[in-house]
Amino acid sequence: MREKVWQVVRSYFRREFVNCLDDIVIFRKLGFGEHHDTVDLIFTEMSRRLKSQDILLGMTEEAKLFFFLVNDFDVEMGARPLRCCAEKYIATEVSRVILVQLLLPNIVVRVLVSSSQGKLAFSVKRSSVA
Repeated sequence: MREKVWQVVRSYFRREFVNCLDDIVIFRKLGFGEHHDTVDLIFTEMSRRLKSQDILLGMTEEAKLFFFLVNDFDVEMGARPLRCCAEKYIATEVSRVILVQLLLPNIVVRVLVSSSQGKLAFSVKRSSVA
């Protein structure tokens, strides 16, 4: 496949431009499973950042699936929009919860879906682990 792509590139572009290319990277579309794993990675990173402040973050599977639906899961767009949406819908909202509730250390913030409002909701509890 790579050689076919190079042939097309050579036939389409001028030699001067082709000589400037070091390599061609061929991507395959990410499926739902890979996007789900990406949400897990993004969420794990957020959890790690909050854990350094003694705040635990959890997310239900239902909230992860809802996150895909809200953000119009699109195979064509790849994983980048997921990070932007995670920052917008989760990190920003968790930050607001922390600021509004003046959270102290040893807090557990859980991301879930509010069935009455049909959107992501945040549950805050004091952790039993000191």
